[in-house]
Amino acid sequence: RGELDDAGLVALDGEGRGTGNWPPEPSYLILGLDRDAACALGRRWEQNAIVFARRGAAAELLLLRTVTAA
Repeated sequence: RGELDDAGLVALDGEGRGTGNWPPEPSYLILGLDRDAACALGRRWEQNAIVFARRGAAAELLLLRTVTAA
C-alpha cells in the first residue's frame, strides 16, 4: 500500500472473493492507470492476472503469466 501511496496513485482497499471455502484475498482498485501501466504493476507484484476496466466498457480479465503443463 505504501508504494501505491508514494507513487500518488488513488487506490481503494478491496478483497477478491471466490466461490466455496476459498478465503478472500486482499486487493486494490487503482484508479487512473492505463492498460499497459496496470499490467506492468501486476507483473511487478507477480500477479497471475488483473481485472482491468474503463468507464463505459466491460471489465476484462487480463492474464499476466503463462501457464505451462506439468
